[in-house]
Amino acid sequence: MRSLVFLRGPAGNTSRSENCEEMRDVLPESRSRGRSTSRIYGGACCTSFAICSRAGVFGRASKLLALSFLVLTVVGCGPRETPEQHLTRLRRAHDIVPTGAAAIRDAEGNPRMVVDMRVTNQSAEPLGHLTILVRVEGIDGAEKLSHQATLDLTKTRPGVGVQLAALVDGFELAEDDMVTVEVEDGLSDEALRDLPEFADLPQ
Repeated sequence: MRSLVFLRGPAGNTSRSENCEEMRDVLPESRSRGRSTSRIYGGACCTSFAICSRAGVFGRASKLLALSFLVLTVVGCGPRETPEQHLTRLRRAHDIVPTGAAAIRDAEGNPRMVVDMRVTNQSAEPLGHLTILVRVEGIDGAEKLSHQATLDLTKTRPGVGVQLAALVDGFELAEDDMVTVEVEDGLSDEALRDLPEFADLPQ
């Protein structure tokens, strides 16, 4: 999970940004790059062979007996990836970089917060939607908002960053509020099935 925090200044621009935490992918893992990378071997069995030993001559009168032993070791397949694990892996593959936040009002004069961000799907598999968690803390550190927002990724491509916005109705952002945008990790299977992006998985 990549959590990026920024402090909104008087002009509504980003004045501070930092990476809080990064988690990547699901079991089993391999670390082939500078950061954590996963590979899922859901249905492939691996077979390894080992040549063990050869025996020689036993006694003067006996015939030459050559004994060869071939040991076949089969590494059993791990459990298949469940739909919930599949979705968790795809959600973790998305990098989010917030670029700004602002307080606006709708046509009826009601408060609304807009959070701009750049989203990049680092996997090779597309995902039609992505639910993020938007949090707002006041200058005293007290939490003022914790809100799930779903981004539409249907017009995006894996590996290509896009500029998107999350809207939060009914919330008025103060100048000194701090906004956090993250992809929640550690969700239960039931919570994952309730996300809009769960319907994007191939059946």
